[in-house]
Amino acid sequence: PYKYPAKSSFLPLTAARFASTTPNGTLTIPISPPVGDSRPTDSIAGSPGELTPATLDDVLKSDLPPITEHIGYLKELGLDYGWGPTAFIETILEHVHVYTGTPWWASILLTALVVRLALLKAYIGASDTSARMAVLTPHIEPIKKRMDAAKASKDQQAMLMVQQEMIGTYRAAGVKMWKLAVPLIQVPLGYGTFRLMRGMAYLPVPGLENGGFLWIKDLTVADPFFLLPVLTSAAYFYTFKKGGELGAGSTMAPAMRSFMQYGIPIMSGAFMLFWPGCMQLSFFFTSLISLSQAWLLRQNWMRSRLGIQPLPVKPATPDGGSGPYTGTMNVYQPPSSAPAPEKKGILGGAISDIKSTASQVARKARKIADQQPKSTKRRTAADLRQAKAYEDRRRKELEKEKADIELERYERQRRGTRGKHRHS
Repeated sequence: PYKYPAKSSFLPLTAARFASTTPNGTLTIPISPPVGDSRPTDSIAGSPGELTPATLDDVLKSDLPPITEHIGYLKELGLDYGWGPTAFIETILEHVHVYTGTPWWASILLTALVVRLALLKAYIGASDTSARMAVLTPHIEPIKKRMDAAKASKDQQAMLMVQQEMIGTYRAAGVKMWKLAVPLIQVPLGYGTFRLMRGMAYLPVPGLENGGFLWIKDLTVADPFFLLPVLTSAAYFYTFKKGGELGAGSTMAPAMRSFMQYGIPIMSGAFMLFWPGCMQLSFFFTSLISLSQAWLLRQNWMRSRLGIQPLPVKPATPDGGSGPYTGTMNVYQPPSSAPAPEKKGILGGAISDIKSTASQVARKARKIADQQPKSTKRRTAADLRQAKAYEDRRRKELEKEKADIELERYERQRRGTRGKHRHS
């Protein structure tokens, strides 16, 4: 039986090009029984390898056999992105689709789940760090104000002291800033997903035309009811409103927080309006996973099970508003042989330990600063007169020493000359 490779799907058109110069539009090519044809072979004229006349219409109407889906067939179709985030997502999607045998919409969902599970450890660490920073906010704000004042006065020693105090406070509370940057790996992976889905829809990959579900049957065209862009924007809005994907609130500036809560969902929905269905489904599934992750990380039982810092709470103020974040955390205490201090409660003990560590850092910074040469004060008129008198006296002493040296040299020369005369 005949079989056209995926990269030679335009073979009938090529044959039609050469058939255009043949008389009566007849092209002689070998034709074999189609795949799965149970008819006797003698019903076809001649042997399978015999040249049999066929019209151009027969060639154009012949059905190509279905392409067998296997690992690497997306690259054979022309979706070769080399290496990078797009190729990484392509490899995961292809393995999921081939080995599970699921339709394309389910393969896209499973791929999004695999990527998020691979980054789950990073998100948990970032959520723990974010919660610890929220608890420390009331204690860090005064330090930041002192840092701003030191920068305004350009006092390098004060800036060094305040910086050391802030670093010591973060270290004592177990805050590791680098953990907040690890989840940003999702950004290049999201871009790779965007490129891959767009390439698959524009090709299109066989099976996408009927690989959807519910009202999205064809994944190569946009959602006709625009429900996926609207639902994706709503999921992003609710996720950012409840503290983002980390589930621990945000320490960013109010302007940036407003942009993330309102700007990102609106822009995402507007851009997604006319995307192909596979792209819309991919980002919709990602937004649902982010929303579910944020909800789980906001639950105290889940944070306790994961062993990360509990979320801080905002106590009610007398006027009915919300006060600053409050919470407790475990801080590092070096081993000591001193008797244990009296109990001050969980929160009181944590705050006292942080203040003690900060004071130790400040004392060390002051000790370093004291070792630096201090700047001289402004001289008074008496100091200037005294300095001038000292310079005059010192100049006379130097002149006298120079005169004594010259006199001694002269005496040696004279004694040497007198000795020569006596010898002669």
